[in-house]
Amino acid sequence: MVDYKKRSRNLRQHQTEAEKKIWGYLRNRQINGLKFYRQYAIEPYICDFVCRDLDIVIEIDGGQHNESEYDQKRDAFLSNEGYRVFRYWNNDVIQNIEGVLEDIMNQIEALTPALSLKGEGVLPTSKLERWKYSNLPAYVSDAYEGQPLAIGYDGPSEFVTTDDAEVTPWAAETYGDMQLWEGLQDVLSLVIPEDMHVDKPVNLFVECPENKQYSGSVHVHLKKGARLTIYDDASVEGWLNRMTAITVDEGAELNHIRTGAGNGVVTNLTQIDLAAGAKYNAYALNTYGAFMRDQIHARLNGTAARCDLSGAKILKGKQHSDTTILIEHLAAGCHSNQNYRNILQDNSRGVFQGKVHVHQVAQQTDGYQLCNSILLSEKAEMDTKPELEIYADDVKCSHGATTAQLDEEPIFYLMARGIPQGEARNMLMHAFVSESLEAFDGDEDIYGFLGNLIEGALDA
Repeated sequence: MVDYKKRSRNLRQHQTEAEKKIWGYLRNRQINGLKFYRQYAIEPYICDFVCRDLDIVIEIDGGQHNESEYDQKRDAFLSNEGYRVFRYWNNDVIQNIEGVLEDIMNQIEALTPALSLKGEGVLPTSKLERWKYSNLPAYVSDAYEGQPLAIGYDGPSEFVTTDDAEVTPWAAETYGDMQLWEGLQDVLSLVIPEDMHVDKPVNLFVECPENKQYSGSVHVHLKKGARLTIYDDASVEGWLNRMTAITVDEGAELNHIRTGAGNGVVTNLTQIDLAAGAKYNAYALNTYGAFMRDQIHARLNGTAARCDLSGAKILKGKQHSDTTILIEHLAAGCHSNQNYRNILQDNSRGVFQGKVHVHQVAQQTDGYQLCNSILLSEKAEMDTKPELEIYADDVKCSHGATTAQLDEEPIFYLMARGIPQGEARNMLMHAFVSESLEAFDGDEDIYGFLGNLIEGALDA
């Protein structure tokens, strides 16, 4: 059996001068913000440089502009696996590195055209700081047929209104990456009257077929003292681009459960505006989509507001799932918590960027974030970037992140007691992911619903 890891390590140790020179430019995302790997195994071959975001292979060969039979065989295999091969020669790299780099960038830009939902502007790319781990243009094309978003709604009809205020994306000028969600048509507004406690959950559903690109915004407004639970589900084979604007007035409480299915592209922005004493408790189970960008921006504007964000990624194949969060504490005595668990296998990639911004006025803030991940494959990747930006001096804030493999010791312990290995592994993974459900310990319906979905995703 070939030890590809050992072969890759040996090749890295014996790189040619040309390979060293070009790696100096490919590393650290210096080419269009893309991440490259050197001596990367695409079995049965070891490729010089590979960009997984775009499925690109760059080969540096010693021959002089003549492909060998071996090169042709390898290129045919890689092409069948969905990779594009760019080949350059040692002497060209040594003597004309600028020309080689220009050619690489031109070919990459040809693969990632400037697209826009409205025919103007440019999609966010990995050149932008908040998108540096996620290259959206690599997953979309001009082939999508654009249509307004249609939302399936199962709940009391009296909550649906067209009179509520339209909401636009916040911080567009600050971050410059909000073009996706600017000017979207408002397709559904829910307004829950003051002190109304809605006993049964409201269900929202989106179905986005293949080759369709659906765009639109949803606004949910809970008036003072209202309570509501939303189950928000999506089936995506095309491209779903949605903004959800949530306003929770004084003393109101909202549970928001988000799930989905399908192999499409999802770009989702959720904005939460919390007044004094308001509570927002959300869970996102990300098991679907070829590409997912789940961007969340919460503002705690009133004293004693609370925002709990939790979720899990269970990814396989080449799935890419990015959760990017900004929580702004703008009032005293508020609480926020981020709690995420991730399990990645095969060539999947997860991203977690969680930021807590405590403004100077927000004394006595409690702000926490935790992201723990398990990698079940050497080719799986988790990029984690927790941040705290604090301008108040009376706060309790912390962040933590771990990425590791599954611990074999408890698996051995369970097997010693007669539990089969596969079942033992699933038990440990289920327990690990279930830690992300702690915010719903007191709600048997939500906890049980999510627990069953997690179990099904792990068994799949």
